Order: sequence, then C-alpha cells, then structure tokens
Amino acid sequence: MKGKLFSVCLVLLWGISPFLQAQGEYEETDWERWKKGARPFIEAMYGVGSPGQIRFEGDFSQIGLVEGKLGYNKVKQYKGNVYSIEEGFLYGGALNPDLNIASDDTLGKVNTKTVRFGAAYRLGYGYGGDNFKVLPYNERSLVWSKITTTRPDGLIQTDVDILNRYENSYRFGELTEGGIKINLFRRLSVTGAYELQVVYPRHLFWEWLGSVLIRDASSAAIMVFSEDILDQSSFLGPVIYFVLKNGLSYAFYNAMKYNMNWPFTSEEPLTFETFKAGVSFTF
Repeated sequence: MKGKLFSVCLVLLWGISPFLQAQGEYEETDWERWKKGARPFIEAMYGVGSPGQIRFEGDFSQIGLVEGKLGYNKVKQYKGNVYSIEEGFLYGGALNPDLNIASDDTLGKVNTKTVRFGAAYRLGYGYGGDNFKVLPYNERSLVWSKITTTRPDGLIQTDVDILNRYENSYRFGELTEGGIKINLFRRLSVTGAYELQVVYPRHLFWEWLGSVLIRDASSAAIMVFSEDILDQSSFLGPVIYFVLKNGLSYAFYNAMKYNMNWPFTSEEPLTFETFKAGVSFTF
C-alpha cells in the first residue's frame, strides 16, 4: 500500500513539476515566479463522447461529461497582436450515459459511469487585443478515474475480462486536449475542445516513464521549432504551433490505443474521446 501511495505522489508531483520545482533554499520557486501575473479562474464544461477499447467486441453507450476546474490563468502579449496563454489547474468531473443530452439507444450496450480527477497544464498562442482574444491551445493532464459498468446479457467472456480490469478502484491515465479559448471580455471566456483520454488497466511505472520521456522530447522539439516560426511570422506562428502540437498528441494517442506505453510492449487501454464546450470566469 505504501509503495502504491508513493508512486501516486511521485506521478502527481511530476505532472505539476513546471510549477513546483525549487531553485534554491532562499530563491523563489518556479511556481512563485510563474504565479506573478497569473489570475485565478474557474471553468465549467459539458461534453458528449464515446468510450472504446481496441479488443472490445461489444458496444459502449455514448456518455455525457460534466466537469469543473480551478486554477490559474496567464495571458500575456508575446509579439504584436500575438498573445500566449498558460493555464495550470486541478479538475474533477463525471462521465456517464445519464448525462448525455444527445439521443443514444443504450439497449444491448455497456454503460460506463466514471468519476475522475486530475491536474492539467495548457499552453498555446493566439491573436487579439486588450480584451477580445482567440487563443488555440494544447493541454496535457494526469488523471485518475474510477469506472463502474452496467453490462447487457450475453456479453462474451473476453469483453467481461476487459471490463473487470478497470472496475472497483481508481485507475491512472493521461489526457490530451486541443481546443480554442475565446476571451469575450476581460473576465469571461468560452472554450471548445476535443479531448482524448487513456485509462491504464495497471500502471507500469518504468515503461510509462520511458514513454513519457520520448513524448516530452518530441513535444519540446516541436515547441522550439514552432516558437522560431512565431518569431518570424506573427500571422502563421500560432496556427502552426496549434497544428503541430495537437497533431503530435493525436499521433501518440493513436499509438497508445494499441500499446499503452508505446513504444514499449504493453496492453491496450480503455479510451474516451469527447467533444466539449465550456465557460470560464477569470478573477
């Protein structure tokens, strides 16, 4: 039990390390430096999506999502009419068919009910002026999900075995999201996004860490390249950054659907793909 608790704490600290790394006993931490100029915000989101698993032969019911977020927002001028957005936040939410306002026949399908919480970081570049801004972004998150299912009669044994791997405890996973946040006024914003979540049936720490390091190195290279374009072209830079960062995230997600700790051999995870929209208020 202590080993599992240590792993969870270590992973959480790694996920929010951009804010928590100390530089010295008497120096400001990265979090304290970043927080200067940042403003607290709250956000509420609703979405509709679908669970999935590559080897699962049955059908899942579509789910609705409700979610709340609390964190800090920093939007600053990067160059000319180009602005950057950085957000770090904690969130919690629920996903289940009862929340789906779209019509969906659940007869003969597996219903999943999920409660989740996590920590996330958004980064992007967009366009705007003093108040109105259009800010595309990429988001990465560490997330813990507790899943319960209602199963139809006649479900084949391999599907039952897959579902049994996820029930009755919180499972670690990751989430990536591409979206656009529109600042309508100084304090009020609306957001539209597409979210991709991976839920691991078990957490193989070293394989996962190796996969993360490969993905982070690729992401860092994309960031350096995109910011060089930003310095040369204020018009194309934000769009290229958005396409490359989210394109890379989508490519890794598709690899992880077949191999959760890609490129290391591992199981196929449970996934959720969700379209969502929300509104946020910045203080």
